[in-house]
Amino acid sequence: MFWNLINALFGDSQDSRSNRQTVASVVSKESATENMELSATEKSLDEEILLLARTYGPLANGVRIELGLQEALRLFPRKRKRSDAFGKLIKKVHDEYGTELIITSKKKGIT
Repeated sequence: MFWNLINALFGDSQDSRSNRQTVASVVSKESATENMELSATEKSLDEEILLLARTYGPLANGVRIELGLQEALRLFPRKRKRSDAFGKLIKKVHDEYGTELIITSKKKGIT
């Protein structure tokens, strides 16, 4: 489908072949960058889960870990210093291990 769009925009002439290669290389570089960012996020989440398991014991179904926001930020630094910044970590720990991770904040209570 993507190539059909490229062909419709640039045609099949010899002159447009260099344009198509340039567009294809730009698209592949952009998608490679997105994949690297995504895998870096996944990798950092996996590292954080390993650190969580080393610090608080094995993660298993029914285990509940409750951390204060300051403790969570010390273990897993974030730019956004709010409990909602840990949403992906909380979801991944719950979905993959069945462990309930709770980050509490003095401002909002339990999140």
